[in-house]
Amino acid sequence: MTITEQIEGFTEFARRLAAQHGDQLTLDDIFRQWKEVDPAEIAVLRERLASYDAGERGVPVDEFLAARRAARAEGGK
Repeated sequence: MTITEQIEGFTEFARRLAAQHGDQLTLDDIFRQWKEVDPAEIAVLRERLASYDAGERGVPVDEFLAARRAARAEGGK
């Protein structure tokens, strides 16, 4: 992944969190959450963001990631 793609990915991630949480999060909070994202999750997030842009309104990203991490910790995918 190029640096430009990484910056674009972070920007999308940050905008979504800011839209969900408003002024409750700082940039440091958002960056910390970004650094916690498993690289395999990035592809899933991009897919989910594309779905969101198409009108799907699933679960908030933090809930989605928490569920995914819990499933992975239990040996799921």
